[in-house]
Amino acid sequence: MSSQRRKRDNKKSPVEQTARVVPFWDRENQKLWWNGEVIMEFERAATFEEKLLNAFQDAGWPDRVPNPYLRGHRAKQDAHNACRLLSARQSVIRFRTRNSGQQISWELRRD
Repeated sequence: MSSQRRKRDNKKSPVEQTARVVPFWDRENQKLWWNGEVIMEFERAATFEEKLLNAFQDAGWPDRVPNPYLRGHRAKQDAHNACRLLSARQSVIRFRTRNSGQQISWELRRD
């Protein structure tokens, strides 16, 4: 098979090119899913962390969401703490603050 043909056969369809796998936060059962597997589960209410997960789920899991914590002197620290706690509880997704705490992003871990 020629390299030209191999390249053409490996191309993704338009649907595959635009399809994006994102997490799913099941707030009713307090489970965070990734690619069909539960990667984090809360046994009891975790309102602080849930606020961030709710923000991402409500927005459809874009790369970044506005900081969902109340504005004020603690908003940046609250966002940082939530990212740290959520990132430490599972090994698939890393949460980070961006733009001086005004936004929060998520990404797959590469380590």
